Amino acid sequence: MNRLKTIAALLLDLAYVGTACRPYTVSSGRPALAWQPITENLGPLPEAVRVFEGVDDATPLHAWYARIDLGSSDIRPDILVSDDADGRETVSDLTRSTDACVAVNGGYFISAGGEARHIGLLVSARKVLRSATNGIFVDDIRYPTARAALGFFESGDAKVAWVTSSGDSVLAWPAPPPNTPGRPSSLDVYGNPEVWPAMHAVAAGPSLVRNGHTLITSDEEIFFNTPIPNVHPRTAAGIDADGSLLLLVVDGRQTRSRGVSLEDLAAILEDLGAVDALNLDGGGSSSFVVNGRLLNRPAGSPDEREVVSSVAIHCPTVR
Repeated sequence: MNRLKTIAALLLDLAYVGTACRPYTVSSGRPALAWQPITENLGPLPEAVRVFEGVDDATPLHAWYARIDLGSSDIRPDILVSDDADGRETVSDLTRSTDACVAVNGGYFISAGGEARHIGLLVSARKVLRSATNGIFVDDIRYPTARAALGFFESGDAKVAWVTSSGDSVLAWPAPPPNTPGRPSSLDVYGNPEVWPAMHAVAAGPSLVRNGHTLITSDEEIFFNTPIPNVHPRTAAGIDADGSLLLLVVDGRQTRSRGVSLEDLAAILEDLGAVDALNLDGGGSSSFVVNGRLLNRPAGSPDEREVVSSVAIHCPTVR
């Protein structure tokens, strides 16, 4: 129990805003990023990959996103996992020995005893490397949970779902348990889940967009009662109506870009056409790498933080 408390307490660098499990009405102050295509400036990329840079001087914000056509035979999505002795590498290092052309940081992790360990579901080549976070203790209360995850499937599709796991089996639920602070709930209210046979998957959370509308399930996924402010550098992934993958990084903690709340992040993804989306690890971990080049400044630094996992796009036709 104490170990689970420690894990929950160590989910730093993230901004969790406790919101009800309902569509969130974004205020008139939502971000207004002006996007420009920058694909041609980034070296060889297949037609299926398009990269954009966005600036909102008024807020201020600086962001990047890639739109990837998953139906193209020129690319292959993947979840890269560090095999270093300490369990972590920079996103650039994770892609260096591969043909990955676009990559962002992936799921949460903690470091203990000099070794990093992923938090939540992590699947590579159908093998469950880390189980889903099925429950968390907060103030001696155990909350069952199903956290949001991004999965890539043999069909070529990407999906976002709330997941649990048992052994090698991963299950997708229509919603996380309707937890509220001090009142744990149960997944039983939803009946039977679906088997989720992802080839590659990474969990983080919370959910940001569902069925084209903002749906931030911070309380339900047990991201409440953190001392962390609600504006940070962010990384997120989404899927648009055509099935294309969106990978987004918003810089923060610097003069040019203050970072965003989860509500702001969801609004940006909605504006980009996301139908489903989730928050990934953020803060100093947020990294956007194209052809081995770091485009953003993680938490205002020119250096990348070492992470455990990365969402990557392989581009063998141009590498």
